Amino acid sequence: MLADGITEVPDTEVRYSVHRISWFATAWGLLVIAVLVWQSYSYTGVFAWLAEWQFRRFDRMFPVVTIFLLTLLLILPALLLIGWRLRERRRLYGRANLGLLTRRGTFLGKWLAILSGLFFIVSVGLALFGLSVSSGDDQPVRSFSLTNPAPAAGREVQARAWVRTDRIGYYRERLIFTERDLYVAPLTVGENPSDIQVFIQVSPTKDAVAAKRRVIKGFLREAAIPGALERLYQDAGYRIKRPTYLVFQAGTSARWPFLSAAADLALIALLLGLGALLTRRHVRMLGSTPDQK
Repeated sequence: MLADGITEVPDTEVRYSVHRISWFATAWGLLVIAVLVWQSYSYTGVFAWLAEWQFRRFDRMFPVVTIFLLTLLLILPALLLIGWRLRERRRLYGRANLGLLTRRGTFLGKWLAILSGLFFIVSVGLALFGLSVSSGDDQPVRSFSLTNPAPAAGREVQARAWVRTDRIGYYRERLIFTERDLYVAPLTVGENPSDIQVFIQVSPTKDAVAAKRRVIKGFLREAAIPGALERLYQDAGYRIKRPTYLVFQAGTSARWPFLSAAADLALIALLLGLGALLTRRHVRMLGSTPDQK
């Protein structure tokens, strides 16, 4: 028994309890991030609701900050529980001795190394998938119909359509370290349609010019329009038919979202890996220090 009637809790029990909660918080945080990233790509669920609120409030959205803050909010109970357990351990046993500091550092280093590996694996997967997009550039250009674009998805295509360059939409695709400006215009069968399903990537120099019917060429991808752009056209009175399609100017433009996301994740993996190496170095330095309790 300790003073004031407090029963002493074995140090190993407290340590393993903190470890279990930490692993749970890590797994839960990764799951939350995965769900939010999928929702941002599909522009649905909680992410879409928060994005709409940001557009109304700030006339823009902050996807990375949104994912970070929402993830932090959802794992906050676990973080508070970890902090409380560590505070109780310090109250019962005083300041951590050298052995406990070494164990904590080793655990943190493993945690950072695992996260670094996960981010690296995902970045490689995204890069390989991105490189596979428009990999058949040597295939003949295929004509497609705006009323049934599905069979031509993933191909170099051409079609004759009305290019509504008087209705250009703009969206800044911003990830963590990379961004680009995306300008699109609707492709329609008639001059004044109310339904839109196919868009084409255009140059900003064509902004505010009259719509005209012409032959277009490019690489067709399904569900490549950011959800915020869909909402922009819906708010303008158009009905969006899903799935949507986007004709990119070139295959490199179609690959950009995947390769840029892969680059961002690779940089995060590198930073986490450096953190793991620095933590291991710190643990080795602690190991060479005489233990002082």
